[in-house]
Amino acid sequence: MSGRREGGGGAAPLAGVVLSRIVAAEAARDPGRAVFVFENRDRPAERVTAAGLAAGGVAVADALRRLGLRTGMRVAVLLRNHPALLHALVAGAKLGLPVVPLDPAAGDLTVETRLRALRCTALVTADYGLADGELAAVIQRSGVKSLVVATPEGRAAGLDWSATHTVLDESPDGAAGRDPGEHVDDPASPWLVVPGSGANGDTVGLEVPHERLLLWRLVPGFFGYRPDDVAYTALPLADGNALAATVVPALLGAVHHAVVSRQPDPARLWEICIDHGCTTWANGDGLATAVYRAPSSRRDRTHPVRLVVSTGMPREIWRPFEERFAVRVLEWYGSPEGAFAYNPVSVGPVGSFGRRTAGSAPGTG
Repeated sequence: MSGRREGGGGAAPLAGVVLSRIVAAEAARDPGRAVFVFENRDRPAERVTAAGLAAGGVAVADALRRLGLRTGMRVAVLLRNHPALLHALVAGAKLGLPVVPLDPAAGDLTVETRLRALRCTALVTADYGLADGELAAVIQRSGVKSLVVATPEGRAAGLDWSATHTVLDESPDGAAGRDPGEHVDDPASPWLVVPGSGANGDTVGLEVPHERLLLWRLVPGFFGYRPDDVAYTALPLADGNALAATVVPALLGAVHHAVVSRQPDPARLWEICIDHGCTTWANGDGLATAVYRAPSSRRDRTHPVRLVVSTGMPREIWRPFEERFAVRVLEWYGSPEGAFAYNPVSVGPVGSFGRRTAGSAPGTG
């Protein structure tokens, strides 16, 4: 395969924009580097090294190939923030399977509607997801192939779906896979397909190409990240917010590493940041508002956080939030279509997400 292809805004080197190739290069460069720490309340933290991320991506890619998936087919992911979610993103990039991230809080009807509307061939989900609701019936009705992740939570509950589904063990000593090689040769081909709603309310898919990483590589510099920063997020990892603000910077070494919570827990946010030494965190989905509404405590100003990178800080609490918690807020905006803008700390007005950057899509002035 060629190392370069024309696409979108011009030629882009595959090694710098296809996630699986980036992960493989980082694993070869520094295999033991800690890239992510997944905190999960009272359960032991799960640590992911560069080598572990690469191996996990290979394992998921191998499992998807064994299910019969081939380049161009779409694979949906319905997971909370597990290492397997990152493995699935790497596997999709490796095989040329556009990944459709589904909201882990979505109801069964929404999941089924999106699986059908976005023509998904397979679904990666968690063992505990099959234990509640009608997800098993949704899988059967929609005809998608399933890959079920055996999670710490599921193992603790004694869940075992191996009799009816292909099961993947995400633990560090889980089964290794056979590397199927790299199957993306066009940086403009889709890596993600983000669900959205059309003008008539129907589900549509907004394609995010591999070459979007050219823009996301610049984000740490825009945000003022430091090499010794520890970035924190509890937002869904497959969302553009977490990918740009947390996942990609950690992977590229623009921050020391990232800490990820299974799901948002505003009451514990400062406690998590203190325990794990987090110096930045990503706000979205009303998280900052929930944190601000919590009663004051000594943790308000004894944490190590210096910067909150935000998509949606309410204007009326922006300055009070900074003063109460001794942090600075950087507001930004991004869209699946490629729009990107940011309001640097102490530069733009409160309430603004700034001006669009050169090279991003129009519409964010």
